Amino acid sequence: MIEVDLPGKSPFPTVDFKFVNRGLVSAVLWQIGIVVESVKINKTPVLSFSRKVRHGIIEIATHNAGWGPAELRMVEIRHFMQWARQVVSPLGIIPGGGEYILGRLHVDIDSSKKAKIFDRLIRERQDLLVILPKAMLNEDFDILTDERFRIVLSNHERWHVEEFFEDLRRGDAPSRPRQKWHIEYSAELSKDRIPVNEIVLDCSVRDVDGKEIVLNEKLLDSGLRGQTWGTRDGFEFEPFPPPAYCVMPPTMRVMAILDVNEGATERKYPVSTKTPAGDAERFQITVGSEVSCLIKASFKFYFDNDQIVRSKPFELAVWCPRGSGISAEDGAQFVPTNSGWRLANGDGKIEEKGW
Repeated sequence: MIEVDLPGKSPFPTVDFKFVNRGLVSAVLWQIGIVVESVKINKTPVLSFSRKVRHGIIEIATHNAGWGPAELRMVEIRHFMQWARQVVSPLGIIPGGGEYILGRLHVDIDSSKKAKIFDRLIRERQDLLVILPKAMLNEDFDILTDERFRIVLSNHERWHVEEFFEDLRRGDAPSRPRQKWHIEYSAELSKDRIPVNEIVLDCSVRDVDGKEIVLNEKLLDSGLRGQTWGTRDGFEFEPFPPPAYCVMPPTMRVMAILDVNEGATERKYPVSTKTPAGDAERFQITVGSEVSCLIKASFKFYFDNDQIVRSKPFELAVWCPRGSGISAEDGAQFVPTNSGWRLANGDGKIEEKGW
């Protein structure tokens, strides 16, 4: 007897067979065959959307990663740039594996009305950037509610200011190194351009079977990739410098090996670190289990006598197939060396056991 199961969903499906031999002698399996009775290609279009600046113009495009064509039925581009002009491309067919330009946005300040709107926004940005560093130095939280704050600053610029005031609430004075970095960044911003933060695309397509697919996409600049700007000479894209990974190396790693049978619980691990005033320290917590599982957990950090800082919840996927085993113990602490991580004993000295 053969029992068949389809264990879960996967990009490549797996069929699970269980062979039960109810005879009186051994059965030798020496070959497996697959009899394909029919194959039907899935021709559903798979569309992704992007925006990029080319020769001072924003191009909005789609790529069809599916195996069937998509017939464009409707395209609508929405944005908040009253000083821009949009040109939507004629409706057409997007073949499987093909790309299609859906529309373009141009800086259009030839008319006096649009030129006045553009100039007003430039003046508002200039006025805000004059007072912004002073407001940060003076710990003036009212700057966050200024209407111009949401209109004339880019997402990345607002992040600098918002993190400054968040750290200020936690007691980090403007004289701290990271706080000074935020202030210096805000003082050096360019004043003669307007950020392009969000473009919304609505479109509908029809597949080869006549099924209508309606899509709504927000086209944003990736936070690490760069920022699109509107200037008098057209749109421009400013790439951000690549992030400097591991600028501050971790000084410690703590292993938390959880027991799934405990359910909701709290584990506490004694550590001993001291961070001087104005300095920072980076350490890691590795969460594991003897069973593959999905863990939702937050982290608590106990400082001094009674100060507790709690993180937001994280969803952590632990992958531990049967027989893989775990070499580290719950609560083990590791320190970095030139040759990798090494186990530290209770005195903080390095032992030879690695992880």
